[in-house]
Order: sequence, then structure tokens, then C-alpha cells
Amino acid sequence: MTMRNRRNLTAGAGNGFSLIEMILCLALIMFLVLGAAQMLIYAITVDRNCRDRHEAVGLAVGRLERLKSLPFDCPELRPGEESEILTGPRGMIKFDLTVTIEEDGPDLKVLTVHAAPRTRPERDVRLSVIISRDLGF
Repeated sequence: MTMRNRRNLTAGAGNGFSLIEMILCLALIMFLVLGAAQMLIYAITVDRNCRDRHEAVGLAVGRLERLKSLPFDCPELRPGEESEILTGPRGMIKFDLTVTIEEDGPDLKVLTVHAAPRTRPERDVRLSVIISRDLGF
């Protein structure tokens, strides 16, 4: 082999990428894409959980506000428990809404509202308020 042929072989070997370099590059890209996909899935799950809880809080607060606006001796504020099924504001999720009213003395009542999505009851919300005859709320 002459010197001229040897230079041509070494000059051609330096052009382009080797197979190992390509495999390492593809593995790195795949690792980054899988990490981004996992973060996206987690973000979607967290968003769905927050939306469910936000709707549950909205329903519970709305019911508590309505009950607080009633006079202390109103028949709707008698002690007991009442349950119903409501559809959330977006109309996609059904919620179990339970209202519990307890007397805590002659001039105090404890109102508790429990709202939970029917499909995922672990995302429930429980709100309580104490109303007083003397204070007017």
C-alpha cells in the first residue's frame, strides 16, 4: 500500500458518525423524551384532581352560603342529615352532597357539608360552619 492510498483511507474514516455515537445519541434523546412524557402525564393527573376538588369546594361553599342566609329557626335548619346527587358546574361530574345539621346548645348549630365526586370519593371536601342565634349568623 502506498502512502497516497493510506492517506485516503484515514481521511475517509474521519467523516460522519460511528454507530456507537449514533446509538448513544438516540439513547440520550429517548431518555429525555420519556422523562418529559412522564412529567406531562403527572401534570394532567394533578390538573384533573385539582379540577374535581375545585368543583366540590364550589358546590359545598354554595350550599353553606345558602344555609347561612336562612333564619336560625327556619325548618330547613332542623337537626339531621340530608343527601343528594348534584352535577358539577361543568356538567361532567356527579357529586354526592351531604348536609349535616347538629344543635350544639339552644343558640348554636353546626352545619357541615360533605361533597365528593361519585367516581373518585377520595377527592372529597368537608366544610363546617357554626351559626349562632345571638350573633345572627
